[in-house]
Amino acid sequence: MRYSSIDIGSNSVLFTCIEYDKGNIQVVEDVSVITGLSRGMKETFKDDAIEKTVHAVCNFKEKAERTGCGTPVVIGTMALRRAKNRGIFLKRLKDICGLNVRILSGEEEGYYSFISVSLKVKERIIVVDIGGGSTEIVSGIGRSIDYIRSIPIGAVSLYERFIKNDPPSEDDVNKMLLFIESSLDEIQRPYGERIIGIGGTVTTLAAIHMGKEYSREAIEGIYLERDTVEKMIEMFMAKNSIERRRIKGMEKEREDIILAGTGILYTILNWAGFDGVYVSTGGVRYGVLMEKIEGGAYDTHIQKDKAT
Repeated sequence: MRYSSIDIGSNSVLFTCIEYDKGNIQVVEDVSVITGLSRGMKETFKDDAIEKTVHAVCNFKEKAERTGCGTPVVIGTMALRRAKNRGIFLKRLKDICGLNVRILSGEEEGYYSFISVSLKVKERIIVVDIGGGSTEIVSGIGRSIDYIRSIPIGAVSLYERFIKNDPPSEDDVNKMLLFIESSLDEIQRPYGERIIGIGGTVTTLAAIHMGKEYSREAIEGIYLERDTVEKMIEMFMAKNSIERRRIKGMEKEREDIILAGTGILYTILNWAGFDGVYVSTGGVRYGVLMEKIEGGAYDTHIQKDKAT
């Protein structure tokens, strides 16, 4: 049987369809489009971002129907948590696509990101999900989680706050990195045997590192050394957005925010004490499908006294 989900993020809309048969999961579709829902947002979404995002979601719903993937589960994250005019967006989506959206809390977002990865490994891990508006850091083993933090720093929000020049100035980048460090210093460090990164920043860095266009199969599980991530920061700083766009493996329309996302990853690796990160193509959209298939509410697996 096939199941599908749509993840409405701060920067991208992602569609996933899986086929589930007797415990085996096969990915049928896994595609995304950058719509920039939270771009330029102070307190409200811009009209053009709403229309672009609604259009993308409707297209993915039609794709789900054409490919026998059923009615998708639709989820929203940081952008929809923040926007004061989210009601307008939700009504527009309902009127045009006939879909309702489940807006996840930061804790829920972290949980679903975690189980999309943790059920495939046996050891205790840390999962870092770098989004456009927030970053989730989660640790545990299997479905058992004892640490969840959702911090309001993302590739889009940091880019818009700190990167004022193109190419970015050293002062811009240093201020951004110091802000990330101060945000992390406010929370407890997690523990894990290895750290796994998910989200568009991490998968794009993996594709660039391999020197090829994005392929889910090619980048899954590869290891990026911290020194490699640092060199990518230096490379992105030395180029303007047009030059970054030409880098092999760069996702279209991510060339402006990639530096901010890479800065988040590099700073987290330093803060958590890891020499590198394993790349996963998992994410929230997979986690919600696992819950739908296998059952069980997210909060039954979290030790509340250790999570925030």
